[in-house]
Amino acid sequence: PSALIERVDVLTGGASAVYGADAVGGVVNFIMSRRFEGVRVDAQYGIYQHDNGSPVADIVSATAARAASPEFFQLPKDNVRDGEMSQVTLVIGVNSPDGRGNVTAYAGYRHVEPILQGNRDFSSCTLN
Repeated sequence: PSALIERVDVLTGGASAVYGADAVGGVVNFIMSRRFEGVRVDAQYGIYQHDNGSPVADIVSATAARAASPEFFQLPKDNVRDGEMSQVTLVIGVNSPDGRGNVTAYAGYRHVEPILQGNRDFSSCTLN
């Protein structure tokens, strides 16, 4: 879990002597927190906003006006907000009284709403 990463070490090139032949191009080490103590709560929220005002919409509108069945070429709403994402993580840790041990617990929740292709003007129909 990213909440437990203490630091990231990047070794570029020539690390094969220590890590083997797979590390000729370099190595990335994720150093995890070993002695986390306390409570940490992280929360994130995000949403996508898209303005359907591309030149494709003009082409689709002109084609719909000429088409025998204009309902086939439907444009989405002008302004779309979708892809809502929320995430909460919790880390709890405690060290032993003698300092020789540590217990760390991690829990996370994530919910992501879909971003549908039909909500974008550039995908309302195939153009050749």
